[in-house]
Amino acid sequence: EYVDKSSAVNKQFIDNDHLKYGENSSTCILTVSGNLGSLGVIKNVNNEITRILNFSKPDLIGQNISRIIPKIIGDLHDGFMRNYFETSDPKVIGHERLVFPLNKDGYIVPCSLMIKVLPNLDEGIRLVGFLKDVDKDGTFAKGGDMETDEKVHHIMYSGDTGAIHGITHSCKREFGIPASLVSGAGATNDFTMDIIFPDLASHTLEDLKNPAGVVTTLDTSTLQQNYLLGDSGSNESEYDEGEEEEEKEKRFKKTNVRVVLAEDTDYQDTNIKVLKLVEVYDEGEFKREVSVRVDGEKQIEKEVSQRVD
Repeated sequence: EYVDKSSAVNKQFIDNDHLKYGENSSTCILTVSGNLGSLGVIKNVNNEITRILNFSKPDLIGQNISRIIPKIIGDLHDGFMRNYFETSDPKVIGHERLVFPLNKDGYIVPCSLMIKVLPNLDEGIRLVGFLKDVDKDGTFAKGGDMETDEKVHHIMYSGDTGAIHGITHSCKREFGIPASLVSGAGATNDFTMDIIFPDLASHTLEDLKNPAGVVTTLDTSTLQQNYLLGDSGSNESEYDEGEEEEEKEKRFKKTNVRVVLAEDTDYQDTNIKVLKLVEVYDEGEFKREVSVRVDGEKQIEKEVSQRVD
């Protein structure tokens, strides 16, 4: 029964999927053991892992796949795999879905993931994951429900406790939130959503799931003082060396953001939510200008939005 089901899933990889996930695409391909004695151990990975998550191949081969999964989900992952092999219930096998693996610096990276199963007489069961990053340097791809040229950020948190379990690197770059505060990165569960989103609780779940999102306040202005960020002997390594103190402090601010609930998933008894957010400004804070550049004989006019400090 298991072999029949896995064969049916493999047949879904027709020509279009081969082009999308083949060796010539920008897809990271990970091979993970499904055998009882080495369940979840990464057996092989291609070099795209370095581009997407900054890990080298030796960093991960021989490690459990939970190494690149946020801890709150990673602790449960082997159980998910055992359940699949015991029940042959392919809840995620063969379906492309949005996931948030951790990069080497501890930040989540929005990716699409497709998994298929390869039974092998010599090596036993192998699961192959096809991982593609969907978010280039924090800029959300056009065509989504929050179409914009502005930077898009993601925050993963517990729907039960509000504890923050993952942030994209852009959250540090734009708002000063370092990965060291995230639960599971050596920190405790005291860094919660209400600390940086004081008004989020006033919005209903239906409002947050609306594709248009809601505008709320993001406040990181007290983080530097309350968590001693950037002080000598604390989290200095979280910030760029040689960066001016004034530039660091600009990240910590109180601003309006438009938020959308991108994910709301139950993992056994644990509810995980992922919030997608874009900073928004008042019309008065912008000036518009036209820049012209010459590209060969072609003259290109581009309208530019620039915030006025």
